[in-house]
Amino acid sequence: MALTKQRKLELAKEYQNYLKDAKNVVVIRQKWIPVDAMTEVRKNLFDQDGLYKVVKKRVLLKSVESAKIDKVELETLEGSVAVLCAYEDEYAPLKVIQNQNKAFKKGKKEYGFEYVWWR
Repeated sequence: MALTKQRKLELAKEYQNYLKDAKNVVVIRQKWIPVDAMTEVRKNLFDQDGLYKVVKKRVLLKSVESAKIDKVELETLEGSVAVLCAYEDEYAPLKVIQNQNKAFKKGKKEYGFEYVWWR
């Protein structure tokens, strides 16, 4: 179902709050992540005071633009993307994602996370 203009404005404001309050922000492309692995990642990120939020790409672009942060190009945001925000330790959430990627590679899995943009 398509989002209404009002809902997109609400999402843009929500995304701006994520960007404004975070010490570190990374946009991540996720590729075929199983639900159980994603649940574990979200739990570990919560423990590290991080936030992982799947976002609407065009709304994210508008939020980045209005927050006056380095511009993100739409072409770099292909596929399913999420925002990873760090609020306390700026590198702890990145370590969670990196450890999960190592586990995927060790198991010779075809899925994983890819860093697209950071601030």
